[in-house]
Amino acid sequence: VFNGFVSIIFLTLTACIIINLLNIKNQINYIFISGILVCFPVITYLFGYMFTLPYYMMSVMFGTLGTYFICKKTKFCILGILLISLSIGIYQAFLPFTLSLFVLYLISFIASNHKKNNKDIIKKILLIFISVLSSVILYFTIAKLYLVYYNAQLTTYREINTLGLTSVSGYLNRIVFAYTEFFNPTTSAEYYMYPTNTIYIYYFSIFISIILAILLIMKTFKRNKFNALLLSITFALLPLTVNFIFVMSPSEIVHSLMMYSQLIPFILFAWLTDNTAIKNKKFNISFKSTVYTILILLNIMYCRYDNKCFLKATLSQQQLISYYTTLITQIKSIDGYSDNYPIMFINEYKIKDRTIQNIKELQLIKAYPYKNATTLINNHAWKEFMKYWLGYSPIISKNKKIKYSAEVRDMPSYPSQGAIKKINNVIVVKF
Repeated sequence: VFNGFVSIIFLTLTACIIINLLNIKNQINYIFISGILVCFPVITYLFGYMFTLPYYMMSVMFGTLGTYFICKKTKFCILGILLISLSIGIYQAFLPFTLSLFVLYLISFIASNHKKNNKDIIKKILLIFISVLSSVILYFTIAKLYLVYYNAQLTTYREINTLGLTSVSGYLNRIVFAYTEFFNPTTSAEYYMYPTNTIYIYYFSIFISIILAILLIMKTFKRNKFNALLLSITFALLPLTVNFIFVMSPSEIVHSLMMYSQLIPFILFAWLTDNTAIKNKKFNISFKSTVYTILILLNIMYCRYDNKCFLKATLSQQQLISYYTTLITQIKSIDGYSDNYPIMFINEYKIKDRTIQNIKELQLIKAYPYKNATTLINNHAWKEFMKYWLGYSPIISKNKKIKYSAEVRDMPSYPSQGAIKKINNVIVVKF
C-alpha cells in the first residue's frame, strides 16, 4: 500500500510537470493526462512488481523534471542533466519517454513562438541535444566508474552488458521497425499496449493528429517558413522517439514494461486538440467535445482492462493457494509422515496438471506477471509462495543417490497416485 501510494504521488507530480511543460490550459486535459499516466497498461504491469514500483516511478519523474529544467528553466540545466542521468540509471527503458517529452516540448515551443528569432529556436534545439547527450555520457561514465571501483560486470539480462549495440545496417533496420510499429503495432507482440478496443482509439488519434499537425505546419508556414520546416522535422521525429526502445534493443527482447513512451501519441493528440482553432465556432466546439469525450473514454477503457488484470491475478492466486494446499495435504497424509523428514521435489519446474483450468474470459491478458495458474505453478518462487501464503516450508533434500535411483525413476508424475513416496526417510514428490 505504501509503495503504491508513493508511486501514485510520483505520477501525480509527473502529470503536473507535463501540463506545465506543454502549457496545457484545458482542465479536461488535466484529467486525461493524469489518468493516462496512471492507468496505461505499463503501470498496471509494474504493479505486479510492487517491490520495485516506486523506483520505476521515481525514474519517470526524474526524467520529466529534468526535461522541464532543461527546456524551461535553463539556469538549472545542469540539474536537469543530472536528473535525466539518474532516470536512465534507474531504468534505461524510460529514456524513450524522456526523449518524446523533449520532442513534444519542441513542437509546442516552435508552434507558439512564430514571432521569435529563428536563432532562439536553433539555440533551444542545440541546448536540448547537448543536454540529452551529456545525460547519456554522464550515465555511462558513472556506470563505468562504478564497475571499475567494485570490479563488477554488467548483467547479461536483456543484453544490458552489450547495451544493444549493432551495426549501421542493424540500426537502420531498427529505425524502420520503430516507424512501422508506430503506425501499425503488432497485436501479437508481448509489448503490445492497446488491448481490446483501445487500438481503434489509437488509430483514430494518429489519423486526426496527422491532419491537425499538417494544419499547424501550414499555419506556421504562412508566418515563418523556416519554423514550418523545423516543425515538420520535429513531428517526423516523434514516432522514432516514442519507439526508440526498438533502436536501443532488438525487438525480440523488448517486453511490456519498456513501453511507457507509447502513451505519448495520446498526449500529443490532446495537445493538438487544445491548440487547434477552427474558424467555424460550432464545428470547433463539436470537434473538441468529441475528442475530449474519446480521450476520457480511453482512460475508462484502460481502467477496465487494468481491473481485468487485477481480477486475473486474484483468481490465479486463489487457484494456486488451492492447488498447493491440496499438495501439502497429500504430502502430510502419506503413511509414517513426520515433519522431521526432508522433502525432495523432482522436476519441480515441470509441473503438469490437467485439472487446472485457465479462465477463458481472461485469456486475452497475456502480459507478465498476469499469467494463468497453469503457468504460475512452475514459477521459480513457488516454494516461497507456499511458505508465505500457506505457512509450509519443509527442509529440502538434495540427496542425489535417491534422486537418480530406479525407485524414483519408476514413480508416476503428480497428481497421479504414487507420485508422493517416502524413501529412506526422505519424502519424494515427483512432478
